[in-house]
Amino acid sequence: MRYKSIATKKSFLTGEIVEMEKLKELIIPARGIATIELFDAKSGKKVEEIKSENFITINMRDYLLSEMSKIFSEVSLNANNFNIYPINLFISANDLALILTTDDREETPNVERYPYGKVVGFSTRSTYSGSNIYRGTLNTSESFTQRGLCHMVFDFPTHAANGIFSSLYFVTLDYPNLGDGYQNNYLFGVPTLLSPYKERLTFQSNKPAYPSDVGAFCFDGDNKMYYVTGKVVHVADITWGTGFDEGRIDTTEAVCTLPSDIYDITVTATHIYCTNVYTNIYKIDKMAKTYQTINVSSIFDYVDGICWAGDKIIAVGKKQNAGRIASFNANLEVIQAKDIKLRDTFTNLPALQLAYDSWSREVVYGYCEYISPYYRTFFGRIDPDSLSVKGDLVSVYRSQNSSGRIEQGMDIRNGLIYGKLVGYYNIYTINGCMFWARNLLPSPVEKTSTNTMKVTYDIAII
Repeated sequence: MRYKSIATKKSFLTGEIVEMEKLKELIIPARGIATIELFDAKSGKKVEEIKSENFITINMRDYLLSEMSKIFSEVSLNANNFNIYPINLFISANDLALILTTDDREETPNVERYPYGKVVGFSTRSTYSGSNIYRGTLNTSESFTQRGLCHMVFDFPTHAANGIFSSLYFVTLDYPNLGDGYQNNYLFGVPTLLSPYKERLTFQSNKPAYPSDVGAFCFDGDNKMYYVTGKVVHVADITWGTGFDEGRIDTTEAVCTLPSDIYDITVTATHIYCTNVYTNIYKIDKMAKTYQTINVSSIFDYVDGICWAGDKIIAVGKKQNAGRIASFNANLEVIQAKDIKLRDTFTNLPALQLAYDSWSREVVYGYCEYISPYYRTFFGRIDPDSLSVKGDLVSVYRSQNSSGRIEQGMDIRNGLIYGKLVGYYNIYTINGCMFWARNLLPSPVEKTSTNTMKVTYDIAII
């Protein structure tokens, strides 16, 4: 069901009122309305007020469906046949949080699955009185719950959440296992859900001897994918799952064998491109199954991630120990190249894998990092035209088991990130199911150190 909602922003200094009409999609029978109030820190007078309704994401719908499927499997006489993947859900009081970001994109409820934008501020549903420049606190005296309603009030002091933000998100944080020092460097990751049913793909016949043999992969249209084992490029047919039936990777065959092991792979309509971690990119003709070796040592000392970004090739690697990114045309002639840095804490760029999101028109990168006690696979975005990092982090999948980390290939289909777990024959969607709601404000809001801020959020079942 669709309905219209009006978001407003009012200045108590100038009297100016900004209104924005938003078309809402009722994905589940719940609505959330936020009120943001800015106050002059010295006088205590209100200087600005914003009211806006959020949308509930399709991640919430998928989560509820997965919970239903678990219930069905528990009452079924053939429970084991459902093969439901356990959900990594963290929704305790300290984990569910409000975040303020620079995301100013139009709301698209039926598409959005991942949070966007640079984080300006956040607050968990717990009290906080420290000096973190991002973090606010839950106002327990003004917050309450009653049947069908959750009324949450968050306060931000003068030193926190200063900057310009355009969207509010409700997410589940990986915060308890990361410290404030880590938070101050691009903040937190958002734990994600591995798909429990039809979006999953599993190798069937002709599968490699060991799941760890399967490295990078990429989709080619709706019913085909390419993947690598060591030096060999393979092509496989795909049958996507429906309902509780997982998808199949079947009828595989070798395309060609390259001189060295392959790190990442991407495809165009006519060619396959592979990197070998060193200074070569291989360009394979799909029909002839022959390859050319293109040396890119003038740009990279090591090249790892690669993807076709609609009209150009994007590759990342290192040059003299500094992170390096470059764009090429289809003939691998350089368009531009520049240094790149993901986080201030990185002295070296980690080995990245790349994929192109045609919906957002951005390159998504992924890498794995061990932060005790978990292996964390991080995902972020790069603008394919300016080659600049747009945000780190988008989301993170965590595993205490090294064989459960996502470090062997990724791609994007219909806006969903797919990744392969080390040691498994499955390819899963990284659903970003910990992003529950987003609220685009009628115009950007600026908070400075002269302001305190109160964010009131009412979430009601209707």
